[in-house]
Amino acid sequence: MIRFQPDHALWRADNLPFRLQFFHRGFYYTNRVDIFEVNQGLAAPIVYSPAMFNFGDQPVPDIKDTNLGFAGFRIHGPINRPDYFDEIGVFLGASYFRAVAKGQIYGFSARGLSINYRRSKGRGIPDLQDILGRAAAKGASSIVVHALLDSESAAAAYRFTIRPGDTTVYDIEVALFPRVNIEQPGLATLTSMFFFGRATASASTISAPPCMTPTALRSQKRPRRADLAHGEQSDRSAGQAFVDSNRAALG
Repeated sequence: MIRFQPDHALWRADNLPFRLQFFHRGFYYTNRVDIFEVNQGLAAPIVYSPAMFNFGDQPVPDIKDTNLGFAGFRIHGPINRPDYFDEIGVFLGASYFRAVAKGQIYGFSARGLSINYRRSKGRGIPDLQDILGRAAAKGASSIVVHALLDSESAAAAYRFTIRPGDTTVYDIEVALFPRVNIEQPGLATLTSMFFFGRATASASTISAPPCMTPTALRSQKRPRRADLAHGEQSDRSAGQAFVDSNRAALG
């Protein structure tokens, strides 16, 4: 139920081309992320206040003297029309970040760093600890975000130069400092999910981005009104066929 109050967005009163809204800690997102505003070379912490949020039908917590920090933030800008600030990017949850371009909705999420993710043991996703957003000047077409990442296995510093538009581009610079031997590091690892079931006529109806296009996508046509037992078995078979056909493309 907890929603950010848009009228408390950072830089809203400054008429800048970007605004920041923040996520409350809780539910899945319990880790604290300290967020700072960089203005004219100086970093100032953004202090949590319950007034920033709408708590639905729950009572406003009495924590006026406690700086809880935030779970993350999202970037808004007039990407689709000049009179409305759409959501164009999010940093939320571990080291996840995502973006959209004009006329799009969210799809893939990326991870700042994944460690040994193809191994059954010892894998992990480090957390973002501190984030610094630099105030963009009036008329600017990009915004810069700095982020610090930390875990038992590695630390890292990131600089994101974000350019939203018809194509949204993230220019990312990173300095990575392993604390242990990382056998399988993953930078900007992509992650997503999809539905595949009896309502899908065939595997060929799945539209994958070029980087995930299988070399040979098997098409498995089956009657739409199959009995449940047969349908469930067909789902498993079609799902396995989709995975098998993608192995060559995805390694």
